[in-house]
Formats: sequence, C-alpha cells, structure tokens
Amino acid sequence: MKCHAKGDQNNARWTQWTYKDKLFDELIILVFNKELYLKEAYRMTYEQAHVRVKWDHKQVVLRWDDCAEFRIRHFPKEMELFLL
Repeated sequence: MKCHAKGDQNNARWTQWTYKDKLFDELIILVFNKELYLKEAYRMTYEQAHVRVKWDHKQVVLRWDDCAEFRIRHFPKEMELFLL
C-alpha cells in the first residue's frame, strides 16, 4: 500500500516506483488531502501497475492518470465520514 497526503498547492499525481522485482501481488494507492480526508484511491495488480510505469523519466513513476480504470469509486458506507 502506498499513501500520499497532498497539500492544496501540490499537483503531483504520481507514485515513485522502486520495484524491479515483484515484491507484492496487489497495489493500493490512497491519496489524502491535507486534512487527511481520502481524495482518491486505486487498486491494481503488480502486473497492471508495472506495465504503466514511466521508465524514461528522471524518476521512475507510476502516474495516477494512467491508472484511471483502477480507481476505486465506491466505498463502504462506514467510510463516508472520511471521504472528501
């Protein structure tokens, strides 16, 4: 699981990728705002994430915009208090 807390002025929409070997089966990315409300979340397999990684940049990253199909859109009712 990767978690990110984002300030209002932080527009970065990526997760640094440091996994050359498969160390996990499933990746869950949670993105919180500065008040720690959940803004967005993604769930995908290692393979689904790995093929979307941008290897040709200074930093090797997984861009969230490239993972839109894996965005979690529905959360349990019990989580409503924590959602933005």
